[in-house]
Amino acid sequence: MTKQNGYQLNLRHGDVDIHEFERLASAGSKALGQKDDRLAERLLTESLDIWRGKPLADIQAGPLLEPTVTFLEESRLSVLQQRVEVKFRLNLHHQLPAELSVLVSEYPTNETFHAQYMLALYRCGRCAEALAAYQQLRNYLAKELGIDPSIKVQNLHRSMLEVDPALDGIAGFMAEHADRAK
Repeated sequence: MTKQNGYQLNLRHGDVDIHEFERLASAGSKALGQKDDRLAERLLTESLDIWRGKPLADIQAGPLLEPTVTFLEESRLSVLQQRVEVKFRLNLHHQLPAELSVLVSEYPTNETFHAQYMLALYRCGRCAEALAAYQQLRNYLAKELGIDPSIKVQNLHRSMLEVDPALDGIAGFMAEHADRAK
């Protein structure tokens, strides 16, 4: 539609993909909080299916849009982490190693993805690979940042070495051990 000084674009709610992503992600987070794991997994997956590449990839972001791009990328990462967590709760850990392998390569300092990757490998009976993933993270953080992995990740590693039976059955293991570290 034209207006006096140019054009006006009239959109309905849901016409912009970010609005649909946010709606589905919010509903998925709510379902996750209410322990409706199957619904949460479906909604979080649907929200992620909307993504195609980097946000605003065809636009030079500049200083005004860079915070928006960062916000959108962080929103996507949060939904990815939630979806992985719900897959653990649904005992679908066998679906996770390939996806998490890509994510830890893409985000080498994201310890949540590393911990989830280690746990997925461990639960799939790939303990040696899980322990190797910890060593790779530890070496990377030491070399690049001069730090050790977080207490949460160290506790997960220690539990794997001790063959802690809680690793096989408790979906919220990482959250539990994070509380102990405080």
